[in-house]
Amino acid sequence: MMKKFDVIVVGGGYVGLSFAGMLAQAGFQAAVIEKRHFATKKISGEPSRLLAINTYSCKMFAQNKLLTSIRALGQSINHIRVVDYNSTAFLDFAPEEINQANFGYMVEEHDLGNALYSKLNKNPNLTVIEGAGVDTLDVEPSHVCISLAGGKISAPLVVAADGRHSLIRALTGIEHHRHNYGQHAVVCDVAHELDHLGIAVEKFMPTGPFAILPKRGGFSSSIVWTLPEDQHDALKTLSNEEITDLIQERFGGYLGKVRIDSKLRSFKLELVVAEEYYSERVALLGDALHAIHPLAGQGMNLSLRDANTLTQLLVTQRSLGLDLGSEHMLKEYRKLREADNHLMIEATDKLNRLFSNDFIPLKLARRVGLKLVNNAIPLKKAFMQYASGL
Repeated sequence: MMKKFDVIVVGGGYVGLSFAGMLAQAGFQAAVIEKRHFATKKISGEPSRLLAINTYSCKMFAQNKLLTSIRALGQSINHIRVVDYNSTAFLDFAPEEINQANFGYMVEEHDLGNALYSKLNKNPNLTVIEGAGVDTLDVEPSHVCISLAGGKISAPLVVAADGRHSLIRALTGIEHHRHNYGQHAVVCDVAHELDHLGIAVEKFMPTGPFAILPKRGGFSSSIVWTLPEDQHDALKTLSNEEITDLIQERFGGYLGKVRIDSKLRSFKLELVVAEEYYSERVALLGDALHAIHPLAGQGMNLSLRDANTLTQLLVTQRSLGLDLGSEHMLKEYRKLREADNHLMIEATDKLNRLFSNDFIPLKLARRVGLKLVNNAIPLKKAFMQYASGL
């Protein structure tokens, strides 16, 4: 016998779990399918994958009772400094300038996923199906049927939150645009002598951004070091001591002496954008819809705004007794979210192109630009409010 739900979410990463949790809290019978197993332990020595959870996203987690406390999970972001390497140009963002206590929290992806799973797995409205992949997806006039190893389930709406290589996106025939930046992000944890005080630093190097992201405890940070492919390949031939020296040089004395405190990992940077938000009875969410450059740390926050909008639309559909998978509602989802998404996609793409080079006219322009924005208080406040989701 086929089990029926109001909504099926494919993909149990932090975006899929968060959206499924919003649905369950709103009283929908929801299922989330994840091919991995949840609540796993972090592998020893693996670097942190920090997520910047802004003010808006923190409020979304609280309002939907998805987490007991963001504060207990992460490090408060108390200040942000943007620096143009080897120049006096910088841009400071202080939360008190927009009447906020902080800019949100840096939370490790693994910790967030485990916390969400632990909380949501107890919700009677949510069925968690783990360790199972989607075999087939069949769209019928009134519902979508999904075949799994353990049987079949159906719902009027399926939401694909299964990542940038989304199987559901491929099965529904939604095309996507993929742009290779020719860059890799090298990630590792470092320990340092001085307390970071909750300050996040983004240094724009000729080769790409070098981010120092504060971790809980004050004396360790996560590094996200963007390199072009040739330098990334060369880095793999260096010793741990040589890489430490390069990192120390990029810190420039900030936070005292540093040492690498994890393995180094790297991942290819690319822009992936779906050409449509939905097909018949299937909506895209998270990286299945848009996977953007990480330099602004806004990928998750953008996806949570998508998730909240889609949840509110579904609440309205239910209150009016309308079809939860109707094309009219899915068109409204696209209409409400495409401008905000397009703005962030374009901004991160253009910023990366502007700052990841050593072309002298652009180098001069960005240094002047940083100084001008730092002194233009209304403009700086607008940037902070948008990034915070206010």
